[in-house]
Amino acid sequence: MSLFKARDWWSTVVEEECDVGCLLICNINNEDPPKDKIIVGGFSGTLRIFDPQGHTTEDGTVSYDYRPDHVLLETTLNYPIIQLAAGKFVSGSDENHLLVLYPDRLTVYSLIVTTGQTGYGHQSKLNTAYQHMFQRHAHSLVTGHFGSVKGKDLFAVLSLDGCITVYEQESIGFSCFLPGFLLPGPWGYTPKSDSFLVVGADWSLQCYKYQSLATSNENEKDTNNKSGGRRLAPEWTYQLGEAVLDVIVLSPQGFPPCIVILTHHSFFCFKDNGVLKFVKKLEYNPSSFTAYYI
Repeated sequence: MSLFKARDWWSTVVEEECDVGCLLICNINNEDPPKDKIIVGGFSGTLRIFDPQGHTTEDGTVSYDYRPDHVLLETTLNYPIIQLAAGKFVSGSDENHLLVLYPDRLTVYSLIVTTGQTGYGHQSKLNTAYQHMFQRHAHSLVTGHFGSVKGKDLFAVLSLDGCITVYEQESIGFSCFLPGFLLPGPWGYTPKSDSFLVVGADWSLQCYKYQSLATSNENEKDTNNKSGGRRLAPEWTYQLGEAVLDVIVLSPQGFPPCIVILTHHSFFCFKDNGVLKFVKKLEYNPSSFTAYYI
């Protein structure tokens, strides 16, 4: 028996093959007052931005059924979309920008919405702010205020061979290799301890300080050399014993942060210092999850 009762508000069908990172909800066009948009990407390279809203029907009631004018933008970006993110990624700007991760590059876009002068509605287009090309194929990325930086968002990309590359917006910060790395998986960032959370090849949750990553490769000029990873040591580890499906870090204001981990058979919750708060065994096989405070 569920404690919650779900009710459909708005829906549409997107015939697209995608992963968990290809869905994003944010005020990407910096609308005032803020209003969230639904952004969907896919492996075909198609990007769609939806603006769900109600409309009055002929009988005077308000309906939230899908309409074609709910599509704010639909475009093809020519490369498979792995992940989407939003934040203050452009120097000198406090506005949200869209970051799109491809296998061999990432691109930061700004969404420009022009109010229509006729009954045809608004016109939207993506403008490229900047782009970074990769030496290695990307797997996923995380964003945050790395190093307790203020007023801007940084992002880090994890490659298929275990290389973490940190980007300070338009410039590259540093690269380093994780020790004992075999296959990429879910990872996250906790801002209070300024640490990255990764899952090791032995199914252990590992925490690496941002400062440790930054200093581990400070003397390495060639990022193709993996010797930098051997100097890294995690701040703490916890043996999960199961393959991890997703990692989410909750850091609301006024509440202590917590780390939630979903595996094939369990749900873990940790404090940001690695202390286990609780673990719940699941009676079903989950595929994904989301976490939030209520």
